[in-house]
Amino acid sequence: MTEFIESLPPASVGGGDFGGGPRDEYSAFAEECRAHRYLWGELPKKFTSHNAAGSTRSAIRAGRMKDFRPVQEWECAVRRGVVYVRYIGKDQREQSSHE
Repeated sequence: MTEFIESLPPASVGGGDFGGGPRDEYSAFAEECRAHRYLWGELPKKFTSHNAAGSTRSAIRAGRMKDFRPVQEWECAVRRGVVYVRYIGKDQREQSSHE
């Protein structure tokens, strides 16, 4: 029998299937990265293959995941199937004190 639901589950990160987690999960992670500029953080997602991790890395680098834009402010790498991300943009504290 077909199961019907009243509302859809949360959309994937970036509006597509890249990353696969709830938007809030990556939004909070991106904010943590901004607070720890130049330090690598492990993306909070377990990948089933190195190819899946590589696809997510490519999506971040290409700007297809909106939490990691603008792309020139982010670096991303894959090591042993784990995606690492770091923020290399402007210090958020300096930016807010100038406004």
